Amino acid sequence: MSALLFVVWKHLFCLRDPNISHKLLIFKVRMEKLGILLLATTTFVVGTTTENKENLRNQQEFNQLCRILRLVEGDPGQVVKEPPNLGILIEVLQKMVKATFVKESSYQEAVDAREKWKSTDSTVETKNIMDKQRADDLVRYKITHEKLKKLLAKAKMLVSRIKEERYLAYVSRNAALEKMAKVVYGSSAEKMFRNETEFEKFLANSQGTIVGKTAKETCGMSNDKMKNVSFAGYSLVGDFFCLCVGENNNATLCDKSFSGPREEHKWTKVMFEDKLVDFAAGWFKIRGLCYVNATSGIKDVVTPENISTEIVAFNKMLGRQRDDVQIYRREAESYRQYILGRVEQVGFTDSAICTGEHQHMCVNYAQCLVSNKGIPWQLKLMEAEEDLEDVEKHNMEVHVLIGRLDKLIEKIKKAAEQLSQEMEGIDVAVEKVQLLEEEIEENETTGKSEATAGEFNDNAQPEEGSLDKCEYWGMFSILFGVVAFSLV
Repeated sequence: MSALLFVVWKHLFCLRDPNISHKLLIFKVRMEKLGILLLATTTFVVGTTTENKENLRNQQEFNQLCRILRLVEGDPGQVVKEPPNLGILIEVLQKMVKATFVKESSYQEAVDAREKWKSTDSTVETKNIMDKQRADDLVRYKITHEKLKKLLAKAKMLVSRIKEERYLAYVSRNAALEKMAKVVYGSSAEKMFRNETEFEKFLANSQGTIVGKTAKETCGMSNDKMKNVSFAGYSLVGDFFCLCVGENNNATLCDKSFSGPREEHKWTKVMFEDKLVDFAAGWFKIRGLCYVNATSGIKDVVTPENISTEIVAFNKMLGRQRDDVQIYRREAESYRQYILGRVEQVGFTDSAICTGEHQHMCVNYAQCLVSNKGIPWQLKLMEAEEDLEDVEKHNMEVHVLIGRLDKLIEKIKKAAEQLSQEMEGIDVAVEKVQLLEEEIEENETTGKSEATAGEFNDNAQPEEGSLDKCEYWGMFSILFGVVAFSLV
């Protein structure tokens, strides 16, 4: 401005020219040209700034929805694997219990015989007394039998609980997977769709559970539930389309590669790189951008902690865009905090808020958060979080039970060793071990077993003395081998 005044002063006062009127005319023309140039430059700068300001206006919200999408499409972790050969473990224990069975009458006879052998003079007739070695063996069998019966009962209980906890973990995991599918694809979905074909088949009967018939119906045009029912929050897919696509919208608010269909009555169509595509194709292109543009936050494993973190981050996005928002009534100011994305004006009940049109590209959750319990897909996500907490709880219990079973096997080992130390014939036991191993392998192959897990009858009366001293040691050897293989 100072330079301009200087030029004027110079032309008017410093130049002693009689043709000053002519110079003023020339000066006027020059100033007019300069003014036009300044006006054009200002218009271009302001226009460019405004355009850049409007483009990608909802990018932060888009990125947050993408993080949630990647999260729920991730792996919720696996159920703890069952230790192998649990059935064989129980089978071997059952055989050991049977092998050490002694009838009560025989046991009492052995006890009496041992007392007589202690007090009998070597000159006294002993032909009617049970053989001393036989009596000692029967007593040992009886004591070991009672120990093994108790240990078998505990082992069966632990194995049963391991199976039960793993089953409950599977139930909770499957429930979480189904609920996370509903987060993305609405209440009718039972699984995630990995391609357009699957999604198109689902849309044939269930599109109404994902989005409404129009953008206004889907995105939350009004806060008044009596006047306009809103589908806002029914699915992540619907919220993505409200935030980024809309209906009568030509702005690129989330990613520069796509925009809305640019005209009315084209709801769920997407203008992707200047080509109009249908709902299924458009959704999977948008979904793909969530992975292509991801810089952080991709979760390979879904955990309750990750879900909680993303829910908090999403809630912080509500009402984030405060600039250039017209509030028609003071009471409506509180409703701004229920809006995700760009909105130009917020009324109290009957004004058009999120309509899918330019300047109204948003999701209005007011009806969900004020009239109902919450955003539907967010509620499903929190339910999935609880299911995953149950999975972690059941997995932890399985680890505890396996540890208890391992300790129990050590007790079984000690009980068997205590008896085997007093027995002879280890060389003969090798042959018995091989025979028993072949029998177990045959049972495992054919699926037939003399006594499978859970079928042992404690009241059964096996033939007394069905396993001699060497066979007992062979049985213990197999048991120890199975346990070592199963639980290490």
